Amino acid sequence: MLADLPIQSGSGSLDKRVQLPDTARHELFELVANALPHWRDDRNRPEATAEPDLNDQLSAYLNDVCRKWDGWGGRLQFARESRDEVYKNRNIDVAVKPTEMIVIDDRTYNKYQMLFPIECKRLPTPETRDEREYVVTEERILGGIQRFKMGFHGADHAFAAMIGYVQKESFPHWLKQINGWIGDLAGVEPNWSSQDCLQPLKEPSSEDVYVLQSRHKRAGAGRRKEPITPLGDIELRHAWIKMN
Repeated sequence: MLADLPIQSGSGSLDKRVQLPDTARHELFELVANALPHWRDDRNRPEATAEPDLNDQLSAYLNDVCRKWDGWGGRLQFARESRDEVYKNRNIDVAVKPTEMIVIDDRTYNKYQMLFPIECKRLPTPETRDEREYVVTEERILGGIQRFKMGFHGADHAFAAMIGYVQKESFPHWLKQINGWIGDLAGVEPNWSSQDCLQPLKEPSSEDVYVLQSRHKRAGAGRRKEPITPLGDIELRHAWIKMN
């Protein structure tokens, strides 16, 4: 368990490094997913429907409650609109960062570095925008999965998360709809295939939250000035929270 992890201190240094297993991101994502209904039902939370407002509220809530999480107490921060580490002109909806030195899979992270990025989307997308925005958009690069596949978000990461604020319809409706959009892309776009479809990670533990998984091949982003370095696959975990 994360609560039992040792803290390793360097000799002659005040710097502490918390050693975490490779599965730490998955366990942290599950804590975030489990917190979603408690955030939604917080009696102090103002009514909101717009994505920026929801993201602000969620970040504030997670920054508060994560202090109580076993193994993570005082070690995390959830930063809003944090700059992507590779594409500085792009912002991450919610960046999960440590408050102290943390080592995962032999890589050290400090408070300025992301453990993983979180992209948040409303379901359905507001009527004035491309309805497929959770997946892809025709103009500009605003699609949630699209940004990760192209490396414009999280190019330095092999794991990321998405949160879906379900404001209408049901979980099965959105799973069918989103995988349908991906299937349509797979028929015409060379970088998309049926392997990009979302798969339920487990059945909903309640009617409030649905957790899914997807894996995506990345060829590397095409707008970098420096030579393109092919990117490895990225795993996405999705947590959908029923807001309606």
